[in-house]
Amino acid sequence: MRALVAALGVACCLTAPLALSVPTQASGTLTRTFVSSTGSDSNPCTVAQPCATFATAYAAVAPNGIVAALDPGKYGPLTITYPVTINGNGWAAITAPAQGNGITINLTDGDANLTGLEIDGAEVGSNGIVFNTGFGLVVTNCSLENFVGAATNTGNGILIQPTSGAMSFTITDTRALDNGTSGIAYVPQSGSPSAKIVIDHVVANNNLAGILVSTSSTSGGATTVTISNTVASNNGAGAGIAVNNGGAAPSS
Repeated sequence: MRALVAALGVACCLTAPLALSVPTQASGTLTRTFVSSTGSDSNPCTVAQPCATFATAYAAVAPNGIVAALDPGKYGPLTITYPVTINGNGWAAITAPAQGNGITINLTDGDANLTGLEIDGAEVGSNGIVFNTGFGLVVTNCSLENFVGAATNTGNGILIQPTSGAMSFTITDTRALDNGTSGIAYVPQSGSPSAKIVIDHVVANNNLAGILVSTSSTSGGATTVTISNTVASNNGAGAGIAVNNGGAAPSS
């Protein structure tokens, strides 16, 4: 394990290896759908008749559409299987179910864009955001807190665990706090993924590891991580920023 405790301007390049078969979910036809704390899932998810949960509004939106929260509320967990923007507008919340995830991403192509969301584990949820497959993920102005677990695949604010493909990940203006494993973790499970990861203006405090990049279980693929304007403090034995290259090509 190569551990770095850092705050600003960290960049590292790793080599890594990286496959999930996921079902295709039928998409809706609207370019925009909406949720509201006073909405109903029997509504058509329009701005005049919003739905009550992200899951229902997502099912009604077309690929590459936008799901937006009209007011503060808790809008339930979500699984993403086709490209979408989920805009919580800084006031939408998701509480993960016990031993479950707030948002799970199983894309067959395209990107997921998540902005303005508060995702809480309430000390029973496993992970805030889990990325398994797809081309990329953008997380902006989100909060991920209070997830529990005893292994690298649980207890994370954001868990990125692809097994194949070339992907990009951008995480900005986001807080990952009080999680039992990592605030942000890139941990490929197998295969030969290639990833470019940008982390900027992130606070990762009071986790076991603030930011973890581990490619020790994989071979092949290339991983580039750039971290800037970021604070990782008061984390546990896993360190503020931890890099595990598993004895493969050297990282720098």
